[in-house]
Amino acid sequence: MTTSTEMETNSAAKEVTPFRLDLPVPVLAKIDSFGAAFALAQEIAETVGQKVVFSDELGDGFVGLDRNGKRELLGKRFVMISANFGHDEATQSDFVVCRVVTVDDKKYRFADGSTGVYAQIRAMVDDKGGFVPIVANKGLRVSEYTTQDAEGKTIKASTFYIDESVDD
Repeated sequence: MTTSTEMETNSAAKEVTPFRLDLPVPVLAKIDSFGAAFALAQEIAETVGQKVVFSDELGDGFVGLDRNGKRELLGKRFVMISANFGHDEATQSDFVVCRVVTVDDKKYRFADGSTGVYAQIRAMVDDKGGFVPIVANKGLRVSEYTTQDAEGKTIKASTFYIDESVDD
């Protein structure tokens, strides 16, 4: 096993020691099970005075929802704790990534670039001068409709909105 370190200085004048590991082919070839890989991972981490990092230690703990996964938030009360805007160069479209915590203590992350959630958050941010957390008492709602795809074929589509309705 060959390791190399390189000392660098960052803008805050702190020393950073990146760790690079090159495992020889014979070492890689001997890995024949999850257990063997895990043992090797522990050995590698120990050589630099660390412990193996488990995946639940990475990221922010919010579960990503795809377009259909947003249905999990239909009618479910949540707090939107953050919203970050982005731009997709490939499609030349804007979007927002929202992080929400539901009334049943689940943490979700979803993206939206529609006339629904994206437009609602964009309007609020423009009006208030920045993002302010949102309590969505009725969660999301959805509008279902048909439209034409790029080839002119009729398809089903959905737009999700933060439910702004109020009870009488």
